[in-house]
Amino acid sequence: LERGALLATLNATPAGERLYRALGFAETGEGQTWLVPAGTIRQPPSPLQVAFALAISGGDALPEDPDLARRLLPNGDTPLGHASRFDQPEAARQLLAMGTVPDVAAVWQLGLIEEARALMRLSPASLDIRRGTQGVTPLHFAIFSGDQEFLVELLDAGASPFVRDGHFDSDA
Repeated sequence: LERGALLATLNATPAGERLYRALGFAETGEGQTWLVPAGTIRQPPSPLQVAFALAISGGDALPEDPDLARRLLPNGDTPLGHASRFDQPEAARQLLAMGTVPDVAAVWQLGLIEEARALMRLSPASLDIRRGTQGVTPLHFAIFSGDQEFLVELLDAGASPFVRDGHFDSDA
């Protein structure tokens, strides 16, 4: 107020919400905050990459571009992870049909259980790949989310409980 500001805004993780409420902040709604850490991007995304990511998140028909579907997004996320984040199962189905980067946890999270099982069989190496900003494997994800069925399926498919995550350097 001393400098003329009339309001302050912030974005909070679910873990931070209680703290900010205690400090007097009030929730005004939900929105999207986009962050691309400098260390994860070598060059700005092309307009085509931006349009592709927007189509995935918006539930729009995806352009038939297997090359884009088979690459990580500029922030390091998989196209399937992006579809999962925005609860877009139809976009995930389109991506799977284009041969996208395997992301078992994202497909499972969308409720596409049979498709996730097929990915486990077709791409066993993907079970131990670290993804996302935390660098977690599908097994880490199953544990974090408390999904016992997914956990058992991953172990039965051969996921290693010894792969360490990229954030805490902890195994599953």
